[in-house]
Amino acid sequence: MKHLFYILLVCCLSGQAQNFAKLWEPMQARIDKGGSFSNEELNGFLKTHDKLLQQNLIEKSILIDFLGTNAFKAEQYEESVNYFNQAIGICNSINDTVYRAFYFYDLACLYNHIGYYTDAESLFLKSLPTLALVYNANSVEYTMRFKILAEMYVEMGNYAYAKSMNDAVMAYFKGTKGEKDREYLIALNNDARISQGQGDYTSALNTFNKLLEIHASINPIDTADYATTLNNTAEAYRLTGNYKDAMALLEKGLALATHMADKDELSVATMYNNLGLCYKNVGDYKSAEEVNDKSIAIYQKLKLENSPDYSTTLNNQAELYRNLGRYKQAGDLLKQVLFIREQSIGTKHQNYANALNNLALLFLIWVCMPKRNLNY
Repeated sequence: MKHLFYILLVCCLSGQAQNFAKLWEPMQARIDKGGSFSNEELNGFLKTHDKLLQQNLIEKSILIDFLGTNAFKAEQYEESVNYFNQAIGICNSINDTVYRAFYFYDLACLYNHIGYYTDAESLFLKSLPTLALVYNANSVEYTMRFKILAEMYVEMGNYAYAKSMNDAVMAYFKGTKGEKDREYLIALNNDARISQGQGDYTSALNTFNKLLEIHASINPIDTADYATTLNNTAEAYRLTGNYKDAMALLEKGLALATHMADKDELSVATMYNNLGLCYKNVGDYKSAEEVNDKSIAIYQKLKLENSPDYSTTLNNQAELYRNLGRYKQAGDLLKQVLFIREQSIGTKHQNYANALNNLALLFLIWVCMPKRNLNY
């Protein structure tokens, strides 16, 4: 009788496994073709087949990861982080290192996108060795993922790491796809940004202007990449004191970016921030304040008030207020900047030190000019 019970149990479990395999087959077919799923489809499958998914946790983690990706695309970042962490937690519970590497990578991309570079770097470094084994380190799939980390090092100002990695990416895409390939052009754009970061503005501008010519010649034009190149070229002009050309390029980039069907609001926020710096540099403080406010509003709309990039715009607005003699407003913003940077990048980071220095300068002004209306 005992043996009969075990036989029946095994048969029951085997039947359940076969039933789930049939249910999962069309889902896997869509995944294999690079398809996507609506939240309604994902949540419906999770709810309807909850019991079966308790015995098929990898499949459950895949569905949750898709929910995270959908939230990411919808710019619902907190929700996306929660979903990715749920998927990672499932993999931890069954000690699956392969799928966990994919979910680490997805979460790293999100953190990178919103400017949480320290968190993103840790996750990239955890995921990439496993993904190299899955894809092969010489494959386009792995190179695309490696490229994202190289780009992030450019954003972080870690040009030594970025240069060697980006050179490898450029060589790969130039050799396999040619000089008009989109990924090669992105890598070339990063090369110009590295030159700019290292103070070689002549090389940076030569490369940026070459890229603008190439993008203008492509039909149909890639609007998002063209707008990004306009922004980066403008920043190089701003840093060399050519504010007129910088503002013209930023206004052109904003006109393109704000009318895109699939608009990236963070890119728009960055362009508003850079335009604000140009207005400040030419003494047009009213316009600078207006575009800074637009940038700040985007971060607040996206609930990114703890993002280092948000703190950059706040810091720029505080500097503007200081120049205008609005010291209390400047001080309030700088305290926010310090809090955000302490939480996101730590007190040993150069940007935290810069904000602390700015606040110290403001206090010095208050001490030296005691008769001013400090409540303004």
